[in-house]
Amino acid sequence: MYDAVIVGSGAGGGTISQYLAKRGFRVAIVERGEEGGSVQRCRVRFNGQFVESAIAHTLGGSTRLFGGIMMRPARRDFQPGKFYAQYIPREDWEWPFDYESLAPHYELAEDLFTVAGAHQTIGPHIPQRNRPFPETPWSLTAANRSLLSRWQQSGLSAFRLPFAVSPSLCLKCPTCPGRPCPAGARSSAANRGVEAALRTGNAQLFTGFRADSLSFTNRKNARGVELTQRGTRKKLRLEARLIILAAGALETPRILLNAGLASNLPALGRYLSFHAGVMGVGAQRISTRANDVYSKQLGSTELYFGTSSFSHKLGLMQHIPLPRGDQLPRFWKKDLLQRGLGWVINHTQSFGLMLEDLPSAINKVTYTRDGVPHVHHRFHSYDLFRLNGARKLLRQTLELGGCFAAATVDNENARKHISHVVGTARAGRSPRNSVVNEHCRVHRLDNVYVVDGSVFPTSLGVGPALTIAANALRVGAHIAG
Repeated sequence: MYDAVIVGSGAGGGTISQYLAKRGFRVAIVERGEEGGSVQRCRVRFNGQFVESAIAHTLGGSTRLFGGIMMRPARRDFQPGKFYAQYIPREDWEWPFDYESLAPHYELAEDLFTVAGAHQTIGPHIPQRNRPFPETPWSLTAANRSLLSRWQQSGLSAFRLPFAVSPSLCLKCPTCPGRPCPAGARSSAANRGVEAALRTGNAQLFTGFRADSLSFTNRKNARGVELTQRGTRKKLRLEARLIILAAGALETPRILLNAGLASNLPALGRYLSFHAGVMGVGAQRISTRANDVYSKQLGSTELYFGTSSFSHKLGLMQHIPLPRGDQLPRFWKKDLLQRGLGWVINHTQSFGLMLEDLPSAINKVTYTRDGVPHVHHRFHSYDLFRLNGARKLLRQTLELGGCFAAATVDNENARKHISHVVGTARAGRSPRNSVVNEHCRVHRLDNVYVVDGSVFPTSLGVGPALTIAANALRVGAHIAG
């Protein structure tokens, strides 16, 4: 009998595993993927068609592959009613926990993942750390210095993105996101969480096991987690005083649904959200060297809550990985491509502007008989309206930075992969429209918690990784007392 069984080793599971193990809890960590080696991508059907997923089954989960940005959201992100009151019900106007309850845990999570950032330089709307970041980011490239200078001259604030990547170890691979780091420079929930838990002697790791369901002692207490080993199909049950689910927003609902909780929790598997997004590219006369080095460095929150001419909530604008050459012709001007694809790639700035989509009960995940997630999702008309406005603003912002031939595309028209999925076991005050309470304990159960992105009532204006980790620390502190 363990003190806790933790299902999933990503930003939530890996983080809470080291927190509890360091405090004497005997924990079992269950990971569907394998330790090291190849990475198994999550197969997903999106509105009936199989699509590429950025979600990984591997030790460390998606943090083993993510771009490394760990960004705090704005305080007002936790009050969606300030922006969407006419579109969402009154009970969804505020998260059941706020920024202030997470604030100390944000700092601890940034320390745990040794985030490299420039102290007190993050742009408007985003709260700052009390102390300098654990690491200092590497110097800006010449092209990015030029871009930043042009923006500042235009009165637009921008900053170096906070990265969970060690500048002293980083090889600056241009293909960084989407694959394991060959130098061990990227912090992940594996090397910062699970490995730290194992070093205490209080944790045991089970890889290659899929969590299927929960077993129960009585109606309010789970006894353990039912597992199936990959390949052999061997069955195993791990029993514990506490069950902590961190399998991700596409897998945690499956486990709870298989445990027979659908009738008691009508929101389970629903309110699925992920960022609507706009991607913009522009050509720059100074070489970005994007074909040779990783040049993702800059972000801006200038447009986070819209502008005087477009007063609608948007989100973080950030450098994103350069699109592959075979993607560029789909939305970039043909006359530019005639100059040669190599020149184009090495003179390209690419940015994304993320928007949280409105939470809706019609957006959900269901499962095939063999457990493959089927995402049913449709953006609200207000999401599409904001996407259209964001495209124009992003193009104008690139031009302010000295880019020419700027063009944009949104992920409503060019869906490539699914990531940043949240909401399917959302936190709230009532089991009528939520799955977990303010402490992320499942309604009607005394000993089952959820600490992945599925608990987010909305998708925030930034990527979810840091908030997932900070919330896992907050829940860990609640459990440990």
